[in-house]
Amino acid sequence: IPCVSMKLRLPHKATIWAILAGICYVLCFPKFDLPLLSLLFFPCLLMSVTLLKGQKHAWFLGLMLSSMVAVGGFHWIIYVAQNFGDLPLPLAFGLLMLFCLVAAPQMLAFLLLGEMLRSKIELLSPSLRVFFWASLYVSLEYLARLVKIFPENLGNTWVAFSSISQVAALGGVPLLSFLPIVLGAAFFYLRKEGVRALPALMVAIGLLCGAQLWGVREKKRLAQVPTET
Repeated sequence: IPCVSMKLRLPHKATIWAILAGICYVLCFPKFDLPLLSLLFFPCLLMSVTLLKGQKHAWFLGLMLSSMVAVGGFHWIIYVAQNFGDLPLPLAFGLLMLFCLVAAPQMLAFLLLGEMLRSKIELLSPSLRVFFWASLYVSLEYLARLVKIFPENLGNTWVAFSSISQVAALGGVPLLSFLPIVLGAAFFYLRKEGVRALPALMVAIGLLCGAQLWGVREKKRLAQVPTET
């Protein structure tokens, strides 16, 4: 009798890192409210980009991440569709599945562009790579609001840090998103390139500290503004 052996095939490393990125992203938002995980989200996403096996793989991981965001952050769509839209459960569930396609277009676009550009970007200095990837993601996040039904930004989670979040008055939510993204990218390249990425890390930390100091000062200024009675 022939013996048939089955080997357990683990997911590709890029898939594992994408899943970790999705988990970190979802846990940043209510009801979990763990905004510091935003610092881990982008390093995991960048690691996934560096390990991609082509555009089909990028499409698959982008849609997977979009689905994770939809199910993890917008599962309440089923409840709303049932109780306020009078839809039966199968249709309400189908509505959530459709939303999976558009929940996180910035992640899909980032993976697709990242797979196309990574070989050229890796020719730049580590510091330039840090700011390129961070700027690319935040730009895509900003553009994604044009097609999103329920726009959310990574910077929204930093409202938990009241002083730092004051910089939204200067650059809006994209600036708040940029702070954890650029710091995460700097940590990624510090691990990959060592001391060559130190300048980018110092700049990223400086931006974060500057946002904190400016926010403290702004809160004090606003507290002294007389209120109308």
